[in-house]
Amino acid sequence: MTALNKGLFKFCLLFFVSISIGADKGIEHYNNNEFEKARQYYESILMDRNDDHAANFGLGTTAFQQQDYAAAMKGFETALGTDDDKLKSSAYYNMANILAQNQRLEESLAFFRKSLELDPSDLDAKINYELIKFQLQQQQQQQNQDQNQNHDENNKDGEQSGDQKKQDQQKDKQQQEQNAQNDSSDEQESEQQSNQNEDQQEDLTQQQQQDIAENKKQESQDKQNAAAILDALKKDEKINTKQQMSRAKKRKLEKDW
Repeated sequence: MTALNKGLFKFCLLFFVSISIGADKGIEHYNNNEFEKARQYYESILMDRNDDHAANFGLGTTAFQQQDYAAAMKGFETALGTDDDKLKSSAYYNMANILAQNQRLEESLAFFRKSLELDPSDLDAKINYELIKFQLQQQQQQQNQDQNQNHDENNKDGEQSGDQKKQDQQKDKQQQEQNAQNDSSDEQESEQQSNQNEDQQEDLTQQQQQDIAENKKQESQDKQNAAAILDALKKDEKINTKQQMSRAKKRKLEKDW
């Protein structure tokens, strides 16, 4: 609602408070803005005639000007029991004003409608009825915009959440693939290491076997060499023995000579 419409709405609500009872002291006090005196006057009447619809209406109007809205609503509600459609229409009109001031717009609109049904010629009631109706439409449009905005934000959040979920799932998948690759790599390394250990063990076994064979061959050679040396020594010893015996014979012959 524009600022101009708001001002007109407020002016209409506060200015048109109907007084439709005949001239009396209460109205005189009311027209002189002596609202407390007017209220006391109507209260004094109601002490004797509490079902006086005109006095209840007068009490409601003065209480309204004093911003005692609870007392005003009570006075207008009691005035609705009248058979005077004009008075009843004014009571509905003023009750609609109070409801509008308390932002009870749907109830206010219904009461302005009842006022117009009883008095279709009431221009003020028509103006306020249209203003309340327009304000409700504005509120509904604002609510729809807020709902659409919230819906869009929720969808956006849902999309972002979905995108984030997809990203998380992709990350999990990549991590699983990486873990699988790492496991496969570890298995390959473990297998390679195992193969290397087996090859080394096989090489070591072959080397040991070769060493053992070489050692045996060397021992055999050493034994053969030792036997050959021993045989040579024995031969040398025999030769020496023969030579010694030969020298002895020679010495003996020489001695004998």
